[in-house]
Amino acid sequence: MAHIETRQRILDAATEMFASCGYDGVSVRDIAAKAGVNIGAISYHFGGKENLLKAAVAEGLGAARQTVADINSESLPLDRKLEIVFGRFLEFLSGEYSISKIIIAELLLGGGRLPEIAGAHFTKLAGDMRSMIKQAVDAGEIRKTDETLLFISFASFPAYLVFAKPIVEIVRGEKGYSKAFIRKAARHHVRVLFDGIRKRSDED
Repeated sequence: MAHIETRQRILDAATEMFASCGYDGVSVRDIAAKAGVNIGAISYHFGGKENLLKAAVAEGLGAARQTVADINSESLPLDRKLEIVFGRFLEFLSGEYSISKIIIAELLLGGGRLPEIAGAHFTKLAGDMRSMIKQAVDAGEIRKTDETLLFISFASFPAYLVFAKPIVEIVRGEKGYSKAFIRKAARHHVRVLFDGIRKRSDED
């Protein structure tokens, strides 16, 4: 149990520091000090800083995949499922020490590390979402569409809201993203998408 607690403490400290300072702005010594452990503990549990980054990303994106799986198991129409997923994603992505800040920082540096540290997780998450969309197509709820492009269209908006948060706050004249705003943004974006993909009665 102590080993598990130590490992999680190191992972939490690394995630927070990577999010606030970037991967290259943090040393193993910094992480060890933040976690209250010696450097040897990091080597023992993770083998080094790069594996810590991979573990942090895996934990964050694993939580996102679980969210999709949980919602997809419910008997709800696709638009309602997407509203819930959107809201959960935005809440998760806009957290103070969210994995999204790590990913955005990597993107700003050119994204060279992303295929290795997050590629498999993004592929699986996209596959989960494509499966959700395909079920709706098969049920006649929406017209046949490019499931990958629809996933990208859907996922890009919460990512934009996180990346451009200072600009969105200026435009809205309000700081932060309240739960009410997140629900409203989710409904709006999903309804706009569904204007284009919902199957109409005059279609085969």
